[in-house]
Amino acid sequence: GYTVTPLLASHDRRERCLLYIIEKDGKRLLYANDTGLFPDATWEYLRGQRFDLVSMDCTMGRHKEGTNHMGLPDNAEMQKRLTEMGCADTGTKWVITHFSHHGGLLHRELEEAAKPYGFMVAYDGFTVEF
Repeated sequence: GYTVTPLLASHDRRERCLLYIIEKDGKRLLYANDTGLFPDATWEYLRGQRFDLVSMDCTMGRHKEGTNHMGLPDNAEMQKRLTEMGCADTGTKWVITHFSHHGGLLHRELEEAAKPYGFMVAYDGFTVEF
């Protein structure tokens, strides 16, 4: 009962890395983990499509990276661009996940840093309804 659309990600250039649009029962999720800022072809495909939930990579924590992974500055840039393109609005839920030691933040510190953007910070066993 799911429709899954693969799109190009920006990750390991030696491989064809993907992110996904997942749809079911009229709800749409943009699953964008293990990626930096999207390639142009992905942005073009996304234009005008609205998402109920966006899950983004935040491997780099407070640091901007954008080429293979993202950090909070990249997540904020993604949120702004997706909103400007009509892909997100005030009803869209935002989740950051895919953390590593590169981010330099404890979970509670990342939650505090993510709060101004309205990002939920995932953890093992995290669930969200949308």
